[in-house]
Amino acid sequence: MMEYNLEQAIVQVPMDLNAVSYLQEFLQKAYQQKLLSDFELEDIRFRNYELLTNQLKRFTCCGSSSVPEETAFGIQQSMLYTIGVYLKSLPRSDQRIDVLKEKSLEALHREGRIIIERKIYSARTLLQSIQKGNFTTRNIAYNDTVFYGIPKFFSSYDVDYSAHNASGSIDYPLTNDPMELTGVEYVLGYLRKLSMENTFCSRFTLNDIDSLLRSYDENNTELLINIFGLVLTNAIGSVLSEKIGISLLLGPDDIRLMIRKLSGVSKEELNAQLLRAADLVILKLNIRESSLQGHIRETAESLTPRILNALENNCLETVFLPMKETNLRMGAEYKDGLKLNGDAFRHIVEEILECRYASDKLTIIKREILSISDFVDVLEGDCIFEDEFFSIFQSLSSIELALLINKSGCFFSDHEEYEINNEKEWKKKLLLYLEQTAAGRKKELMAQARLIHFQDRHDPDAF
Repeated sequence: MMEYNLEQAIVQVPMDLNAVSYLQEFLQKAYQQKLLSDFELEDIRFRNYELLTNQLKRFTCCGSSSVPEETAFGIQQSMLYTIGVYLKSLPRSDQRIDVLKEKSLEALHREGRIIIERKIYSARTLLQSIQKGNFTTRNIAYNDTVFYGIPKFFSSYDVDYSAHNASGSIDYPLTNDPMELTGVEYVLGYLRKLSMENTFCSRFTLNDIDSLLRSYDENNTELLINIFGLVLTNAIGSVLSEKIGISLLLGPDDIRLMIRKLSGVSKEELNAQLLRAADLVILKLNIRESSLQGHIRETAESLTPRILNALENNCLETVFLPMKETNLRMGAEYKDGLKLNGDAFRHIVEEILECRYASDKLTIIKREILSISDFVDVLEGDCIFEDEFFSIFQSLSSIELALLINKSGCFFSDHEEYEINNEKEWKKKLLLYLEQTAAGRKKELMAQARLIHFQDRHDPDAF
């Protein structure tokens, strides 16, 4: 009972706080709440002075404890940081109180140094994984940071006398940079978030990401931009614009649909819609890591003020980036979404069959179907009939139609007449739909369809 009361009595100090500040704030709060007496606090201060004196002697190779004031202050900050790292490793506040009362600060410093060495190893290993990973980019700030800036940290980091400093150079921005941290904690936190962001970006083709970045700015390689933020925003846009699967390829019609859906909604409702969209992105891309899921949701929520401002100023295309015509003409490599297993797919087909109206069928398709391949299987699944095909085709964006045309594989003949008698029903209906489409739009759809290349996925767990 005493242990529970002690734990509840302490106002928790944030665990993501700089370890130097952590130790100082923890002692202050413990003293304010009378969990440390005047004598105990004074004793800790005295032991801190003793440890600092010993550290200064080591720094001067036992010659003297007299060093310039600035140097002494830096060594003291390093010492407090190292002890703070150890204290933050303990799961409960009462344990931190006990070790501060009972153990020498020299012992706490040794334990903290061991933990710092482990963090250095973890950070070095993670950096190597990032350097060898699937995600690559031409962005200068990213490459300078990953291949030059952070490696300098490992070659110059002083564990003994400057553990609180993070040398090296980090220019590439994250969506939520852990700026409150310092030392190896900051570098490791930065690399963990960068690794998460790269994992998400690797769900899309490098060609599509490059096209998205060029739509943002032709000189994107020289800009300090966060690639994950742009990719996630358009992925969320593909959900909000009711696209099948998750795609970065948004068009003007997708932007117009989002304007109609989002105009006039409250801040709370927009925030809720963004979180729902983020959850669908997580589901459809099969994101399993809980830390990445949280990062996606946090980033999605941060879009709320930007979207509200963009809607007010009629410039939503500055948030959700439509692919530029020049980029579309250059072609796109499309990585299809996750295919459903047999049981899940049959359940969806049965659910569609029970629907009376095409609009209800479309709602299920948009919600449940994760890939163009599964969408084609639904069209072939004897659950869509007659004019329902036209209603579904009408609901698709230009890019989705281009993907479907490409997937059909029977509209690339140079001849005006094309034999479709033996083709499946949905292909016949698609051809009839296109014949009724304005000549200019049909030509553009055909051009886009010819430029799309589906990327093969051999790894069933890639998504």
